[in-house]
Amino acid sequence: KMTSKKLEIKVDTTTDREDNPIACDGSRAKNPYYTGADIEPKVTVTLKGSSGSANQVLTEGTDYAVAYSNNRNKGKATVTVTGTGNGYGGTKNLKFTIVSKDMKWYEAVSEKIASFFSNLF
Repeated sequence: KMTSKKLEIKVDTTTDREDNPIACDGSRAKNPYYTGADIEPKVTVTLKGSSGSANQVLTEGTDYAVAYSNNRNKGKATVTVTGTGNGYGGTKNLKFTIVSKDMKWYEAVSEKIASFFSNLF
């Protein structure tokens, strides 16, 4: 495990690695929608500060590496974070779920109505 120091690892499924938004469902987990392309959520690794000292955000490529697997199709995808230096060793796997965007009838109708009215003005 990547636990040589007090680390917190977060996967933000609403934002990609370049800080672009990822379309997600409305669930608490914010599952990204299937798009046919690789989905690579943003990963943040933070070293927790000890009694009174500030937390430190670590740097990808210097302190850790990120790899993705099974991240194109619907289902469970994996983010693998591996410590690469400065005393950060080990590997941590985190899962996220890619879901299909099945629009309900009222969402489709709502989009059509909004489109109709926006074209009037």
